[in-house]
Amino acid sequence: MTKSNLSEQYEKFEKLGEQEVRERLATGRYGDSFSPDYKPAFLWLSMLDKQREEAREARREARESENLAISRKALRISYKAIIIAIMAIVLQIIITWFTKN
Repeated sequence: MTKSNLSEQYEKFEKLGEQEVRERLATGRYGDSFSPDYKPAFLWLSMLDKQREEAREARREARESENLAISRKALRISYKAIIIAIMAIVLQIIITWFTKN
């Protein structure tokens, strides 16, 4: 099958829609796996599945990246809180020492 024929087949599949092509493939309207009509339909559905999986993976990676950024920000904030707490303790010690003397 030539590339232009495959493109024409894909256009037909687009018009039919994914669900219809899946149903036709499942019911044997494109023949069996050795039929010349079967392979383009199978490849087109595989391509859609792959695109869907790639989009899902991209969303997962974006979520992970965002979670990592949030975690890093929380860590920076906790470091600042620790420094403030240490400074408060030191200040309290200094104040206590000066008030006793």
